Amino acid sequence: LELDTSSDDSVSAAAALGAKTFRSIPPPLYGLVNNAGCMNCPHKYSADGVELQFATNYLGPWLLTSLLMPLLEAGGGRVINVSSANHNIFAGKRGHLDLDDPSFERRTYDGWAGYAQSKLAQVLHARELARRHPSVLAVAIHPGSICTNVTRYMFSYTVRKMILPLERVFVGQVSTWVGIQTGLHCLLAERSELQNGGYYSQHRSPYGAKGGWPYRSPNPEANDDE
Repeated sequence: LELDTSSDDSVSAAAALGAKTFRSIPPPLYGLVNNAGCMNCPHKYSADGVELQFATNYLGPWLLTSLLMPLLEAGGGRVINVSSANHNIFAGKRGHLDLDDPSFERRTYDGWAGYAQSKLAQVLHARELARRHPSVLAVAIHPGSICTNVTRYMFSYTVRKMILPLERVFVGQVSTWVGIQTGLHCLLAERSELQNGGYYSQHRSPYGAKGGWPYRSPNPEANDDE
């Protein structure tokens, strides 16, 4: 299915087509992994007029999840929000969700602050899904620092490969195989082994963010349901 999570129209169209497909192929939809995202991009707006990171990383996945929720509830499905350890602190700045100005129209824009805000919203989204839809298992995860093209707004993938040894030392770069383990654990483990609404963080990187399965986020806002 073609899907651009920064566009409400694209998300709605994909959800409608997907729902039709899933209904014709039993059993119902089992798992939704909200993995699409962008990081530290210039101050841009989506087609719907929302700051691009907040739209792509949070609002689009929120809308997709909401539209597919009847199918997920029918099958006791799971929602995995791929967040980031950067929802807590990065470059000395703690992630903050500004509900009065999520698109940085009045605040001075900072790409890392926008990224942290969107990833914090994903953690809170999983907590609220668990409260509103207890038949569906919802969690947020930090997969670890993995070499992907998500850093394209800072430097090219080729440059990223060149500095990979330094990233392994300073940010605990992990392989893609290690990076998918947290998501697979939350998708495939027995439900009794998982905490609905929890935050699961990849915890094998020697110098990266500390974590665990599950792990209480060190950001106070991530545990503030209000």
